[in-house]
Amino acid sequence: MDQNGESTEKDWDDGYDDFDDFNTTLMESATAIGLGSPTGVEGEPVFYGGVVYTWGSAFNGELGHSQYTAKGICPVPRRIPDLCGVIQIGCGEGYTAALRSDGAVFTWGQGYKLGHGVDQDCFEPRRVEGLGNQFIKKIACGQYHMAAIEECYGGMYAWGKGSFGCLGTGSDKTELAPVKVVTKVHLSGRTEGHLDGAHDVACGYCTTAAIVGPDRELMVWGAGDHGRLALGDYKGRAWVPIKVEGLRNVTQVSLGSWHGGCCTEEGHLYTWGRGEWGNLGNGKRIRVQASAERVLGALEGQVVRQVACSTGNINPITGPGKDGLHTLVVTEQGQVFSFGTGNKGRLANLWGKWSMHLNGKEDALLPYQVGGPVQDQAAAANREPKLSKYLEGEPMVQVCPGNVHSTALSAGGRLYGWGDGTNGRLGLRRYVTGNKTCKFYVSAPELIEELWDSGVHVKQVCTSRQHMCAIAL
Repeated sequence: MDQNGESTEKDWDDGYDDFDDFNTTLMESATAIGLGSPTGVEGEPVFYGGVVYTWGSAFNGELGHSQYTAKGICPVPRRIPDLCGVIQIGCGEGYTAALRSDGAVFTWGQGYKLGHGVDQDCFEPRRVEGLGNQFIKKIACGQYHMAAIEECYGGMYAWGKGSFGCLGTGSDKTELAPVKVVTKVHLSGRTEGHLDGAHDVACGYCTTAAIVGPDRELMVWGAGDHGRLALGDYKGRAWVPIKVEGLRNVTQVSLGSWHGGCCTEEGHLYTWGRGEWGNLGNGKRIRVQASAERVLGALEGQVVRQVACSTGNINPITGPGKDGLHTLVVTEQGQVFSFGTGNKGRLANLWGKWSMHLNGKEDALLPYQVGGPVQDQAAAANREPKLSKYLEGEPMVQVCPGNVHSTALSAGGRLYGWGDGTNGRLGLRRYVTGNKTCKFYVSAPELIEELWDSGVHVKQVCTSRQHMCAIAL
């Protein structure tokens, strides 16, 4: 990075002698991206980037550091050396990614998902050179593929496993380096165009979605089975982006393993896909909801600002209380709602430790406000239901669900986790000191104290099935 804030060919580990000077030189770039505080508080300083912490499993080098046990587990958050100025993170199955404030993308972990041009695992952050000198403003990580949006025209690029056309290249070929997302494919296989005008992107399990154009419409591509693309009767694979009719002014989109959701400027929440566990929030266990439908219930009258659909569960088990799918939502007032399977305590709606004997009572088919009445209490006449009061006292600004666990980030930079913490994926010290012969299920949100006690302020969190990462100041 030179004195004018221009990108150079220096790699990520060159370091910076003075972090404050580094932030000053990147001020213009960060402002161009439009980054503000996640709290949404007017007048709060613009966020110019932080450092990255990771924890959980390290089977493919996805943690980016060497602070893990002989069994490949890092049970508490540890910082990745020398990687700083990061403004966005993402992670998928066996890999992790980071976007630096100068528009450079770094990836590490399982090789073919990284965009480095080779199918070789990488154990520390390495720049994605295939993006050239493009200034990237957004990245997204799916189960087996990634996508990125460049700043100038909003052009989209993708790489990784192309199953069912999820890369938007007109084929299902695996791409080891970034390629353009095209707009048309002919029967001969010839492609045309380049999808541009994108504001945001999300990747799921063989699916991709982008918010595109001045009307902020939703475009989707990839696997169309089980209603995963919200395209109604469309059951095939979408080789190139297709517009979802009826959705405009979309502000945020999330794609999970088998379902998706989005928020609009008006604060409305829409969901689609598989819903056997109540994870669509419509009050029913429905096999497939092929179109985007608005979620009401306790969210009626609420302004929803973020939805997050559970990732990493490509083989969910159907039935009440089974290991299925769930969804988390955060509102403008900082309230967290959860719905779907309550298996292993991932909805934060239990008082005691999750038990198989609940027989599905822990599932929520409608949005449940975290902190409300718990589901494992005995009914009693003339007595008010017990409130858990979980996450009470400070507004939440981000939620993030994995396969069997959940997290929430507060406006004050405190990170909380609950659900199945096996293999250290929740980052709680109690996993290290507790009895490891038993499953580590956490029903009540717990502060990830390693981060807070280190004096850092968490700005963003992301999770996969087996590991997590966070940006902190």
